[in-house]
Amino acid sequence: MKKKTTTETLASNLRHLMDLSGFTITELVKRSGVSRRTIAYILKAENSTSIETAEALAKPFGLEGWHLIMHNLPHDLKASKSLNSLISNYIGSSSEGQNMIDLMAEREARIKADSDPPTTKPKEAN
Repeated sequence: MKKKTTTETLASNLRHLMDLSGFTITELVKRSGVSRRTIAYILKAENSTSIETAEALAKPFGLEGWHLIMHNLPHDLKASKSLNSLISNYIGSSSEGQNMIDLMAEREARIKADSDPPTTKPKEAN
């Protein structure tokens, strides 16, 4: 499967957050101060955007602008402050500590991948 572009990821994540929060474009315009036209272009993945606009769009959801361009945005990110804490702790760690965090994260991702049920397509009837 082709990896989404950053513009496509931003559009997908923004739409997802709007759906979760029940925001219409009109509501997002009011809460973010970003124009309706800009939001519409972003949602169609027709327009890249500035960091400032991403920050403004993320704020009504209690997020940072960079969260909007995360591939596989966690559904519970809005309720969790652990990602920001993890990044702050990682940056503040020694290189040895960063290596340990990297190893633990890789190990946990492998464990999760191994425990997730395989995705299979249903068989088509002949």
